[in-house]
Amino acid sequence: MWWIRLLLALTVLNVVALSFVGLFVSRFSDAHWLGTVLSFAPKWPWLLPTVGLLVVWSLSAWFAPRRLLFVGGSGLLLSGALWLFAVAGFVVPFGGGGRGPRVRILTYNLGAKPPIPSASIVRMLDQERVFAATFQECTLPFEDPAWQGWFTQKAFSQCFVARKAPFAVNVRDPKNFWDVGGSGLMSRFDLDTPAGPLGLVNVHLETPRDGFEALYTKRRAGIPDLEAVNRARRTEALTVRDWIGPQTDRVVIAGDFNATARSDILREAFAGFTNAFSAVGFGFGSSKHTRWHAVRIDHVLVGPALAPVDVEVLASLGGDHRPLLVELSAAK
Repeated sequence: MWWIRLLLALTVLNVVALSFVGLFVSRFSDAHWLGTVLSFAPKWPWLLPTVGLLVVWSLSAWFAPRRLLFVGGSGLLLSGALWLFAVAGFVVPFGGGGRGPRVRILTYNLGAKPPIPSASIVRMLDQERVFAATFQECTLPFEDPAWQGWFTQKAFSQCFVARKAPFAVNVRDPKNFWDVGGSGLMSRFDLDTPAGPLGLVNVHLETPRDGFEALYTKRRAGIPDLEAVNRARRTEALTVRDWIGPQTDRVVIAGDFNATARSDILREAFAGFTNAFSAVGFGFGSSKHTRWHAVRIDHVLVGPALAPVDVEVLASLGGDHRPLLVELSAAK
């Protein structure tokens, strides 16, 4: 029965491999170059060995002793759970909920070609009862009659719309980041909402794409390039936190962070904030889609005086991003 022992060894090896990948994705994303690669890479290939082992174990059911089938089945069950939660980042709601009136906030990277018509966006905002929305890569023509009755603002490819004008607007000049090839877009809107006053911050931070391209073209010699990009991304995120200031209880940060939910950059820069989808979402929450896979890089982070009640990734109106809708209320 040497082949049964080999099958058991392969099952154990698969559990170890998935544990390693899950550890790097969960703890070292953006803290180590390999963690960044694994976080943004497709997750489905890591499931293929488990599927293959499941097929072989099923065929072996006629020959293998029951106790070994139990051990193998337990290993496959553990492998599936590791892939689903540790590697692929499947979310089950663990908290959230608040009290009192609620407000619905939406964020959406509009980088679509051709541009999404204003009427389509307004229709979505009306259907979803959105109070305020932040957009990135935005070229919306706010002179379009579809925006009549909305407060609108555009600066540095960021847009903001709301049903009520904010009582304060602050846009940070990103020139220092643009001079070094970064993004660093951030703007703040202080609003009176049905859930009380809140500061809504629109962000669009630097992508690790240049680092990945350096790895692809230069192989191991490209690792320093990816590490340099990660340092720049961390600087931008920490700048957002410093720019907001110490009063973050009623602050909501929404936008394209170009970082996964388990990023070490997000953990460091936005400690004390609650990731809305991680708290009350269900599923993978993927907000950016490619031909090969999808990742969750668009987020709504909520200050401690507010609580996410509900969250949904809506269907795309165009482009490779999807809108993220969050309902908030005062924390319990």
